[in-house]
Amino acid sequence: MHRHRQGQSGRAFTLVELVMAIAAGGAISLSAGMLLLEGSEIMRRSTNRVGLSEAASRVMELMLRHVREIEQDAGLAGLAQISVAAGSDLRFGAKGLRLNGTVLEMTIDTAATWHRAAVNVSALTFRYWRADGSEITSLPASSADREAIRQISIELTLAGKGESYRLRTRVYLRRFMNDAAA
Repeated sequence: MHRHRQGQSGRAFTLVELVMAIAAGGAISLSAGMLLLEGSEIMRRSTNRVGLSEAASRVMELMLRHVREIEQDAGLAGLAQISVAAGSDLRFGAKGLRLNGTVLEMTIDTAATWHRAAVNVSALTFRYWRADGSEITSLPASSADREAIRQISIELTLAGKGESYRLRTRVYLRRFMNDAAA
């Protein structure tokens, strides 16, 4: 004679129910794992992008500090002292910036030595404008066009680890701010 204890149902899980529970648990675990992997990939890409952003901002600020200070001619006739104005090469006084492969280089000694300012540069573009706002499109710029430059646009793109980051700015030459106000 079998006695049932009070409170026991007397029914156990069948094999089918047990397999279904394991399969559901596996699907939930797999989904959670995929979400964690995707989250870590997003975090990695975000970290790479922040690194590129910080590097690009640092280099852009360095370039702007020098470009803003392009001098006028000695007679103060309003002629910018730029010796080379090309798409990816800008030289003025003893300073200069150029793209050499994927390296942005800078000189402060009339191009005697070039120093690495940034690596993994996928693009560097200089664009030039006169005081009246017209763009100088024939590059490298002629002597007369170089002397007439009042604004310079710089576009810089850094790339690395499957990500890229682009910065663009346009700056008035500080020594010619009276032209900008006119």
